[in-house]
Amino acid sequence: MMIRYVFRNRFFSHLYLLFSITACLAAKSLEKPKSKSLALLDEVIGELSPYHMVTADYKDGKILFKSDKDYKEAVSVGFFRIPIPKKIDAELLTKFAENIHPYAKEHKIGKLNVAEGFLESENNQTDRLTFERSNWAPYYPKNICEMGERLTKIATDVLLSIFEKIGIPKKDYAKASSGCSKNQGSPYLLFNCYNRDKSHCPFGVVPHADWSFVTLLLAWQAGLQAKIDGVYRPLVLEKGYLTINFGTPLERLTQYTKNPVKASWHRVKRQKKSDRLRTSTACFLDPNLLGNVHIYKKGKLISSMPTLDFFAQESNKIYKGQ
Repeated sequence: MMIRYVFRNRFFSHLYLLFSITACLAAKSLEKPKSKSLALLDEVIGELSPYHMVTADYKDGKILFKSDKDYKEAVSVGFFRIPIPKKIDAELLTKFAENIHPYAKEHKIGKLNVAEGFLESENNQTDRLTFERSNWAPYYPKNICEMGERLTKIATDVLLSIFEKIGIPKKDYAKASSGCSKNQGSPYLLFNCYNRDKSHCPFGVVPHADWSFVTLLLAWQAGLQAKIDGVYRPLVLEKGYLTINFGTPLERLTQYTKNPVKASWHRVKRQKKSDRLRTSTACFLDPNLLGNVHIYKKGKLISSMPTLDFFAQESNKIYKGQ
């Protein structure tokens, strides 16, 4: 059973390349602003008022918002945060992110494919090391794999807590989550280290919305901004908290509910050479790539479209700037 599961996830990973290639090629066509524009861009971003995310608790496998008002704000903005659970070693993950260059070199990890391996972006300042779960054990240290599994469990608990709020019946959780509730999704564990020498990049990370149901982010250095009421605002990041944001599959699923969940568009400010080294760790709870992305409407799940078709559609939106 386990062999079949691993094989299936590796197959998913290869299918992921089909739309990743399209996304990468589209990204290369993005116009790079002239260097004179970068200073103005930094100045405008610096003037925006910071946003303090709603804080929720994580207890006994559930996300607990302090009030219904907090819940509504979190799903309308697309971001909230929780205190880092004791079982997550934040220092371990941060140090690993800071050292992905020497780690990749020592273990001879290059670009496994367009979606996995050690990747140096042309349009972002990030150098990143990322793998889908079936490739964690071959490439990540054992303690990092363990952290990945724990983060995936938290991300799944976040998703199911949202399902409970929406009123999706438990019998439909597996279908609504495209397998994630039964550990049959396609989680990715990613480490970013920002290369401040890439001064030509307009952003640390270009504006985008995630293709995951839920993303967990461990990052403390300033720079993350979210589009709120049509304007990108800096998010206040503090040590001791995990940032959680929602992705496009969850937005599609909940679009006809009383309080639809927003997939937040976000970006990272361009890092200057004088800035402190910025790193981040992200766990993406992606849907099953051979399944379907659904819509919950009038108490029923409606099959929306194949996951791969949905991802291709979202890719086009991102790189067309929609």
